[in-house]
Amino acid sequence: MIAATPVSLEAVANLNDEVIGRAPSLAMGNLYVATSHAMALSAENTAFMMAQNKITASAVTSAGAAIILAAVASAII
Repeated sequence: MIAATPVSLEAVANLNDEVIGRAPSLAMGNLYVATSHAMALSAENTAFMMAQNKITASAVTSAGAAIILAAVASAII
């Protein structure tokens, strides 16, 4: 087993300080990435649902117009 020297102890202490010093910034970076990803997915889902609602509204309008035209045509005949 290698004996710990003051130089190696200082190197380990400096490394621990560096790792501990970087941990909050890495955690915040991960938080920002996760939050931005969630917001992007939310925007994508919103755009998709708006497109689906437009398709549904168009189908309902067409069906309503067909019913009205059928009623008018049967009243004329």
